Amino acid sequence: HWGDIQEALGVELEEGKDYSVGELIEMGVVREASAIGAIATKAVQEAALMELFRKKVESVWAELEFDLKPYKDTKDVFILG
Repeated sequence: HWGDIQEALGVELEEGKDYSVGELIEMGVVREASAIGAIATKAVQEAALMELFRKKVESVWAELEFDLKPYKDTKDVFILG
């Protein structure tokens, strides 16, 4: 989402750099507060959705059982069957 924020501000932000309030104001953060707020809301919603999907996938896989059968006459090789 940093790309969206950079696009809204029309500037390139340095990753890992700390910016002062003055620098942010000069970049137009106040002027673009609505756009940045929308981007932040989208990011939070996507993170929540990803967490929900992660939990769902984990719960499905935790309960899933595979039926394994020996492959031919081998001891250590199995197939799903």
